[in-house]
Amino acid sequence: MWRHAGEVNAKAYDMVIPGHGTERVSTLRLWKAAAPAHIDLHAFNSGDYARAAEVKNEFENISWVLYPNDSTPAGRELRLRQEYFFVAPRSRTCWRATCASIPPLDNLADKVAIHLNDTHPAIAVAELMRVLCDEHDMAWATAWGITQRVFSYTNHTLMPEALETWSVGLMQHVLPRHLEIIFRINKEFLVKAQALRPGDMDFQRRLSLIDESGERRVRMAHLSIVGSHKVNGVSALHSDLLVETIFSDFAALWPDRFTNMTNGVTPRRWLAQANPGLAALLDHTLGRGWRLDLDQLQRLRAARRRPGLARRVRRRQARQQAAPGAVHRAQLAWRSTRRACSTCRSSASTNTSASCSTCCRWWRATRPCWPIPTPTGCRAR
Repeated sequence: MWRHAGEVNAKAYDMVIPGHGTERVSTLRLWKAAAPAHIDLHAFNSGDYARAAEVKNEFENISWVLYPNDSTPAGRELRLRQEYFFVAPRSRTCWRATCASIPPLDNLADKVAIHLNDTHPAIAVAELMRVLCDEHDMAWATAWGITQRVFSYTNHTLMPEALETWSVGLMQHVLPRHLEIIFRINKEFLVKAQALRPGDMDFQRRLSLIDESGERRVRMAHLSIVGSHKVNGVSALHSDLLVETIFSDFAALWPDRFTNMTNGVTPRRWLAQANPGLAALLDHTLGRGWRLDLDQLQRLRAARRRPGLARRVRRRQARQQAAPGAVHRAQLAWRSTRRACSTCRSSASTNTSASCSTCCRWWRATRPCWPIPTPTGCRAR
């Protein structure tokens, strides 16, 4: 049983995310670390004011800066604490909500799905096992089956050196019970791997959740794969390379576990908002359905011979290509704002008059999107 050495409060902040073309909303829950007590009253009353606030700062540092620099021992410890902090309260709210509606946890995977977006939340696998086994007295085999059905994992990198690992010594210091759980997961997993390839020690070494070469380290990507029912890359090519390169041994064990899920950007933001001119042209040509179904852009193949379409496309391109030149002219003009206007003898950029024709021409040339200022008494009058 894990005897925790300290407690920190997690304050939830819910942000409502509205959907597109629907009355439904989603909730993005953010977390902030807070000290159980604002100050150490005993230290404050004894005159040690720095110590009185030190405890509060120690806890709040956990969520102060996301992904702190891990080049120092203190930075690495803070980062590991931060990863566990963001996992634990979110997981606990899932369990509590599920237990309230369906008291038996045997069908937890039918109600809860947790996606590991890269390896930063991978410690959630060990956390769920700890909750099920330690707090709910569930048998290990039953808890492990539920855990694998709950989690799925998306990998974002093909470089082995970029896969997150944690020192066994550091995890022993910060999360000792979770390390015990990871050791047991690894032991039972390697027994199954040995049954597939008896005597192949290199195969087991590559699959192990613990990197034994040099300093012993926990491989969080391996923990994510073993603890998930589905693993995917972020594109078809990426997903293919996963099973051919860095995770080929896992793919040999579980070929059906690896799949693809293209991690594309939403066209509503990266096309409709970033390029409104092109979006308007697509609306005119295809209708607005492409905003929800990007495959409809394939209809442009049939529409490319439509009279006037090519001309409108070239016109849009010409406008976009002309934009950098206009910005350059505006920058040159901005550098010369201190030169006096030849008509009203004032600085063109600071003259708020619309009566001076020279100032108005400068304004139109350098700031075409800005309104002409209203007359306030030009010196040339």
